[in-house]
Amino acid sequence: AQGEWESVSIKGGELIYKSDEEFTSYSAETISSPRPDRYLVRLETSCGHAAYSCLALERRSDNIIELMLGKHGKSSDLKLCDPESFIDKQWLTLGNAKEPSSCPLVGEFSGALPDAEGLCARSVTSCDRSDRMNYQVYNCENTTEVYEDRSYHCYGVFEENGLVYTVVKRLDLPYRECFVGITLDEGRSMITEAGTSCGRNKQPGTSGMLLSYRSDQCVDWQWEESHSEVSPVAKNAETLKSDMKHMPQITEEVTIDTTTRASEARQDLPKENTPAAPEHITYETVTDRTKVIDMNIYKVNPISNANHLNCSLMLLVLTLLPLHLFS
Repeated sequence: AQGEWESVSIKGGELIYKSDEEFTSYSAETISSPRPDRYLVRLETSCGHAAYSCLALERRSDNIIELMLGKHGKSSDLKLCDPESFIDKQWLTLGNAKEPSSCPLVGEFSGALPDAEGLCARSVTSCDRSDRMNYQVYNCENTTEVYEDRSYHCYGVFEENGLVYTVVKRLDLPYRECFVGITLDEGRSMITEAGTSCGRNKQPGTSGMLLSYRSDQCVDWQWEESHSEVSPVAKNAETLKSDMKHMPQITEEVTIDTTTRASEARQDLPKENTPAAPEHITYETVTDRTKVIDMNIYKVNPISNANHLNCSLMLLVLTLLPLHLFS
């Protein structure tokens, strides 16, 4: 499982995980492996917190791995890798397009959504690449009236307890998703969404959508993935100080539509759920004689964990303090 797996990097006996949800990074250094695919590790966060834990790491396919951290301890106790340490823990599913892997439903499949009366969905694979898939939600009575149009890259599939899990990456949004399903007879399947990681608490046989094979029709692919690389530039202290003096204010706006249920896509957002205006906080950092940088922080999530915010500000202060050495 060596290499880059989305937000996780594995090199030798060290694993680094960058959590966008928690705004922090985890570094795990392997101590021993008391059980197959279980690794006793020393865990450290980017905020300096250290603990011991057990890392469960499973290779599901050529392109899919899953990992899970057990409960934490103050010492490197081998019992941390006992099954009891993983009770109520969830797998983190990760993909990497190492090898081409076909989507499980090749051709055109369609069916009615079980939780949205009058809406249907269809899945069609690419004509040129069977690992690319287009998924649409539309009006059952008027197929040209499309409410959702998604494009996916299929990382692959794996089976567990009679269920088939399909890990995909959305190409129109920076998201990974997982579908779980069962295969019936005569080209029929029952599928349902299983979250960004493959949740194990889904029952596609009772709550899933029935998809039936329609034809071997394929779709001409229109999505292109762009990759860009930025080469690092070495800078001395004076250059760094000069850059920071002239650093412009940067404003970044991101608009993301996270609606996954077709029934919700057709409803207006209630007024009581409208987000409050973002809180604007301004910070000014001054050295002995020179104002180095103005920071404008827009606090868009007032319910974020205060510990992570404090940690981020602490790291920011520690980063800016040494600048007086260059004045």
